[in-house]
Amino acid sequence: MTEHLHMDTKGRWSHGVKATCWTLDPASLRHGWCVFSRDRAVKKILVPLTRARPKRPRRKETQQMVQMVFSAAAETVTYSTASLGGMHASYQLIDAIRARIARGSSQVCPIVRLRSTVYRHKKFGTVYAPDFAIVGWTDFDGDGSKRRRPLLSPSHHAAA
Repeated sequence: MTEHLHMDTKGRWSHGVKATCWTLDPASLRHGWCVFSRDRAVKKILVPLTRARPKRPRRKETQQMVQMVFSAAAETVTYSTASLGGMHASYQLIDAIRARIARGSSQVCPIVRLRSTVYRHKKFGTVYAPDFAIVGWTDFDGDGSKRRRPLLSPSHHAAA
């Protein structure tokens, strides 16, 4: 069963799995839209990052969304975000993956430590945002013995 990765309003991560570092599978990256109703997600429209973002739903309460799967100690967690800070952290990670692919590296799966950053917001006060600190890289098999072509090309850029 896949757990959901979540960062609370105090910058603490919760995921149900004891792990220090997590490996992201770039093939799991998805982007699209999240439709909200009364501050709750009611519909997610996501496609692989290798495809153009789907057409924006006509609902007013719609935000861009990114989703990815991390693994550690034979467990997987799914991280989904539509927050500004979460989107920023996610695209920083995606840009780092694209740079590795552009250099021809077979090690395109980042190993990250989950952290948080903080900033002051005029309306909301102290706001915590995700930070994926890259501590290493591996290939799709985790050992460098096989080279599988990544699904995320370096030239692909998500439509805004």
